[in-house]
Amino acid sequence: MELAQAGCDVVLLEKQPVLGWKIGETLPPEARLHLQRLGHWERFQPERHLPCHGVVSVWGHAAPVEKDFIFNPHGHGWQLDRAQFESGFLNAAVEAGCKVRLDVAVERIERQAAAWTVHTSTGSLLADVLVDCTGRRGTLIRREGGHYEQVDRLVSIFAIATTSQASDFDSRTYVESHPDGWCYTALMPNGTRTVAFQTDVDLVPEGAPTTAWFWERVRACHEICRLLNTHAYQLLDAPRMVAAHSGRFQHCAGPNWIAVGDAAMTFDPLSGQGSAKALESARLAVQAILHQGDYRTACEQLWLNFLRERRDTYRAELRWRDTPFWSRRHAA
Repeated sequence: MELAQAGCDVVLLEKQPVLGWKIGETLPPEARLHLQRLGHWERFQPERHLPCHGVVSVWGHAAPVEKDFIFNPHGHGWQLDRAQFESGFLNAAVEAGCKVRLDVAVERIERQAAAWTVHTSTGSLLADVLVDCTGRRGTLIRREGGHYEQVDRLVSIFAIATTSQASDFDSRTYVESHPDGWCYTALMPNGTRTVAFQTDVDLVPEGAPTTAWFWERVRACHEICRLLNTHAYQLLDAPRMVAAHSGRFQHCAGPNWIAVGDAAMTFDPLSGQGSAKALESARLAVQAILHQGDYRTACEQLWLNFLRERRDTYRAELRWRDTPFWSRRHAA
């Protein structure tokens, strides 16, 4: 959207024919700055997102601690309807002059002197600059970005819980540590709850994690379990597992290419900052493309700040520091 507004000829390729639900629900209060900067705040406000007024955490001790966003200068956060959130941004990009092509797969990329040829399922394109926004896949950066620095082997096992009761109005994010990882739950705008357990991949039984294995860990997180039981939640389907590790490529930009969001670096979901940091990296990438800004140095600072926050947060939990999950994070 910003590149198109600046007069660039922008084509955005999206593999999916329709944008659907995906895990990654929380937008922190600080994201309001990006929405306002992009002129997207007025469009965002009427959308069906759920205000999130704080976080309830059970971390370092058994008593829950409530952190209210009332003291945050940017106001409250949101639990997103991701499909609507991303569709709204795509529509705004089209209005700014960006050509959005849905249901298009990238099949091959070739460097042509100072340009690129992108071969897709619907034909080929010639581009001066490529922006890799392909998330953890990193379609382009895996070819150009050099060594990958992976911090951990975290995975997220998640499921959607539903209830027939209309009694749950607590839109705060709940986070609770566990001897083998940590759990969170968030209420969605449609009344369901995302429930997720994060652990290292080698601590998951071989094969797909079962519903029984998943519930056993959720039940050990007493505050989250109490919330789910109070409102009679049941899982809608079997749990699924996705990568959630933190990591980055040695290079996040090069001659005529740049990577943003999860394609450049991925942050532990415990930070709750994935969407906000993606918006920030996009802002920095636009500056680099238009004004030759130092994108690598800016990303390096984002990464170092994250590593410090991650270290301090995990080391605040001392109850299970001898278990494999926690000992790895205390020793790192």
